[in-house]
Amino acid sequence: MKNYSKSLVYYKKHLTLVKCILPANHPDYAKAYNRIANVYEKIGKLEFALKYHEKAFVNQDKYKSKFLANTYKSIAKIYFANNNYLQAIEHFDKALKIHMNNTMKLDEDTIIDTYRRLGRTYIQENNLDMALEQYKKALSFNLHKASIFVDIGHLHRLTGDGKLTMTNMIKGWNCYRKYPSFSETDINNIIYIYDTIGQLHQKKQNYSTALKYYFSKLKIEKLLISSASKSLFTTYHRICMCYYDYGKYRKALKHYFLALKYQTISKLPVRVYVFLAKLLIKLKQYRIALKVLHKGLTLIDEENDEDTTIYSCLGVLYFKMEKYHISLKCFEETLRIQLKCLPQYHSEFSVTYQNLGELYKWKMDYVAALNIFKRARENALMLSNEST
Repeated sequence: MKNYSKSLVYYKKHLTLVKCILPANHPDYAKAYNRIANVYEKIGKLEFALKYHEKAFVNQDKYKSKFLANTYKSIAKIYFANNNYLQAIEHFDKALKIHMNNTMKLDEDTIIDTYRRLGRTYIQENNLDMALEQYKKALSFNLHKASIFVDIGHLHRLTGDGKLTMTNMIKGWNCYRKYPSFSETDINNIIYIYDTIGQLHQKKQNYSTALKYYFSKLKIEKLLISSASKSLFTTYHRICMCYYDYGKYRKALKHYFLALKYQTISKLPVRVYVFLAKLLIKLKQYRIALKVLHKGLTLIDEENDEDTTIYSCLGVLYFKMEKYHISLKCFEETLRIQLKCLPQYHSEFSVTYQNLGELYKWKMDYVAALNIFKRARENALMLSNEST
C-alpha cells in the first residue's frame, strides 16, 4: 500500500522492542536497522537511510553476518544516488568480495547485478574501460543474460561505436526471444533495444527498417504506459523525425501532432513552432506556417539562441513566398542575435551568411554580398582549423 510513514512508525517500535529484549549489539539489530533504512530509501531520505544502514553494518561486521554484503550494497546504492561514485565503487567491491568468498553457495544473480551496478558507476566516473570489464565479468556468470548485452550496447553507444552497439543490442534481443522474461526491467530493456536499433538504422538512412523498430517500441508502450507518458511523446517524435528524414512530410506532420498530444508541459517551447513551420513549408502550406511562426514569436527569449532560430525559419518562409525584402530583414535579425549569443566563429553562422549573401545579390548590393561571403569563408576556415 506504500504507506511509508506508518511503516517507519512500526519498524521503529519494533527496534525499541528488540533493544529491550536482546543484548546490546545482537546481530538481529541489523535486520531492524536495515528495514528502517530501506523505507527511508523509498521515500528519498537518503541521508537517514545511510545512517541506519551504517548502524546495521556495525552489528553485521562484528558478528560476520551473512547479510553484510547486502548492507554494503545498500550503502553503495545510496552513495551512487548522491553522486558519490568513488564511495559507491568501494562498497560495491566489498559486497562482491563477500559474495565471491561464499564458496558454499554463489548467488549468481546477486553477483551479476552487483557487477552491472559497478559498470554503471564506472560510466559515471567516465572510466569506460573499467565499466566494460565489469560487464564482461557479469557475462562470465551467465552468457544468456540479455540485460548485460543491453548494458554493453549502451556503453558502446556512449563511445559512438554504432557497429558494436548494434551487435550487442541484437544479442540482447535474441536472448529475450530465446529466454522470455516479463519483469518491468526486462520490458524497459526491450523498449530501449528497439529505440536504439531504430536510431542506428535512421542514422544509416535505413528509414523503413528504423520505422519498424520505432513502431514495435510504440506497440509495447501503448499496452503498458499511461497516456500522459513522456515515453510516448519521445517515440512519436522519433517516428516524426524519421518520416521527415525519409521525405514523407505528411506522415511526419501527423506523428508530430500525435507527439504533442503527449507533451506534458503546459507551455510549448519555441522549437515546437519552428519545427511545425518547417514541416508546413515542406508541404507548401506557407500561410499556415506563417501563422504558426507568428505564434512562436510571442514566446521567444532572445537570450536563448535556440529560440532565435525562428527568425531564420521566417527568412526561409518569406523567401519561398517571394517576399525577399522581408526575408532579408529576418536573416539580418538572425545574424544580429547570433552575434550576441554565439562565439565569434560557429557553424550556425555559415547558413545565415549564405542566405544573406544570396539575398544581397538579389538586391544587387554586390558590395554587401561580397563582405558577407568573405565572413562566411573566414568562419569556415576558423572552424576547420579548430577541428584539426
